Amino acid sequence: MAQITNPSRTGQINAAGDDRALFLKVFSGETMATFDKVNLMKSRHMTKTIAFGKSAQFTVTGTAEAAYFDSGTNILDPANGLLNNILRGERVINIDKPLISAVAISEDDMKLNHDASTAIQSEELGRALANKFDASCIKVAYSAARTPATLTRDGDRVFGGTRIFSDVEGGGEGDDDVNLGFGATFTSALQLADALYAAKTALDEKNVPAEDRCAIMPSKEYNLLISEFPETQLNRVINQDIGGSGSYSQGTLGMIAGFEILSSNNMPNGQDLSAVDEGGVNNDVFGADGIGYNGDFTGSRILCFHKSAMGTVQLMDLSTEMEWKMEYQTNLYVAKYMLGHGVLRPEAAVEISDGNLS
Repeated sequence: MAQITNPSRTGQINAAGDDRALFLKVFSGETMATFDKVNLMKSRHMTKTIAFGKSAQFTVTGTAEAAYFDSGTNILDPANGLLNNILRGERVINIDKPLISAVAISEDDMKLNHDASTAIQSEELGRALANKFDASCIKVAYSAARTPATLTRDGDRVFGGTRIFSDVEGGGEGDDDVNLGFGATFTSALQLADALYAAKTALDEKNVPAEDRCAIMPSKEYNLLISEFPETQLNRVINQDIGGSGSYSQGTLGMIAGFEILSSNNMPNGQDLSAVDEGGVNNDVFGADGIGYNGDFTGSRILCFHKSAMGTVQLMDLSTEMEWKMEYQTNLYVAKYMLGHGVLRPEAAVEISDGNLS
């Protein structure tokens, strides 16, 4: 019987080259689409892409002052107080080791399976990377709320992060921390709403832009705000006739106190991770109080921040690879990225937490 010497290979591009090239595109597209769909933090903070190198520098510039001028006064004489000495500083974010999510799928299983197993598993790779990205960014934003001012000089009005506590005793760790006097924990929707307005006040007083602010919380707190809000206050939040944007029937809140209200299952709340070393992280955002992106989040409830609070330096964007392992009769699929996260503007972050720091 004559052999077919020129079969139609549906995986080739223009009937030439790798006979699996188009198969990779399907896998890649599903992984990337899932990453973009699931990811919460990517569009809500600053991102910088570098072509090479192990880190990136973000310059921090202080503010200038204005003064009235009398004719004949020497502007260059420091004693006259007319010449600004604007503070300068920096924040450096390092690139972490590559983060990967991989799966090996037997070709026999692919043929025998009745469902689209490759598509499902490729989506899971994207989901895993998106969840890890969000979890790391959220931890860094929490650390921003606990970070002192980048620039410091006597007489200058500079700010660090803010922590808002439920209890009344003692003060916070930083100059701008607040205790609301509710008790050991936040127990009601109204208390959480009051905390959100306290966070708004903190950001307003530090001249943080009013746009691009968001508040992220676990589903427990999110649903508490919907289900236990007194009807009159809830109507103000969701009534679109007076500027509300939520929906009671759909279980969405829209905005409260100028914050876009979001829910995430990637919050580290209720966990002390300060001694957990994940390995591969080259940024130490908590200093002596943690390892890498991990700290103590035992009392953490809600994270409020402006997109300038933290940043990501990206050396390699999300990419995918596929390789046929003949000796195992298996396709190896790998999704990966290479980046790092760090604090930029601590004054743009607020942590709402149970308890107090005396």
